[in-house]
Amino acid sequence: MVQKEKHPNSHEVTIRRLAPFNHDSQEDANEWFKDANRSLGGAFKNGNSMKILTGLEPWEEKILLPGILSMDATDKEFRKEVDKFYNNINTKIPHDGLTLEIGMEQTNGKGLITSNRDAEVTTYQNPLNTDDYLKYRHAIAHPQVAPTEAQKHDITKSYYVEDLAINKKKAQETTDLKDEASLKYLEVKKTPNDVAMHLSLLGVDYRSIEKDDRNTKLKETVDKKPQEFIDNCNDEYAKDKFYIQRLVTAELIVKEGSRYLLEGQELGATMMDFVLYIRDDNNTETVGLLKARLKELAKA
Repeated sequence: MVQKEKHPNSHEVTIRRLAPFNHDSQEDANEWFKDANRSLGGAFKNGNSMKILTGLEPWEEKILLPGILSMDATDKEFRKEVDKFYNNINTKIPHDGLTLEIGMEQTNGKGLITSNRDAEVTTYQNPLNTDDYLKYRHAIAHPQVAPTEAQKHDITKSYYVEDLAINKKKAQETTDLKDEASLKYLEVKKTPNDVAMHLSLLGVDYRSIEKDDRNTKLKETVDKKPQEFIDNCNDEYAKDKFYIQRLVTAELIVKEGSRYLLEGQELGATMMDFVLYIRDDNNTETVGLLKARLKELAKA
């Protein structure tokens, strides 16, 4: 059998069942839920409203529902029929999930209408599959459905939406992030002082680690905190912040909350304030004194 070629904008999601939280580890119960008929029915818009949930804005209903209801949106019975349709909706969710096509004809993620105010142009586009799109929009607004996998652990939910396209995108973004961090690590590892600095900025006490082992420890930390490491590499104040950390560790500067004090005098209300203090040419005498003291302590 020849498989039908998908539209270039095809975007499929799957609504999946969740076993009741108190049966997750019970194999027999899970087998029962596998065979049980389950479906998403009508619901109210919210707990304090008697309006029927559609998952659509009123203007979207007027675009999408006429074709489903075989009546014009200007018909005086239109609103009544929309409510009736959604009150009686019954989206069956098989044990292996219900896959829905939610792609759009022209551009995914843009909705039914996109406006260009500068060009005064309004573009209209249809879903690739209107029936599936309506089921999806109703489902993600339904109180029993977690609209993302990240929210599926909510015990009030009976279903969740799995979006493989998003999962794939996140996985690729994670891989790209780690690749970028690894490239930056290869540069940093060449300079022992930079290795010590980045370990410290990532919350690791480099002094407790043998010098020969610091590169390995930094790589392990970078793998766990790639974005934080990249941010530190791109931070023009990174060396200043590391210097401040060393001053605090050596007890030449006292840190109280977010404040930095020298003999009771505040040099900065925050880390950034202290960085700017250090860089201010008007404070060269104090900064020079601190550097000299830190150097002496390093020799001891």
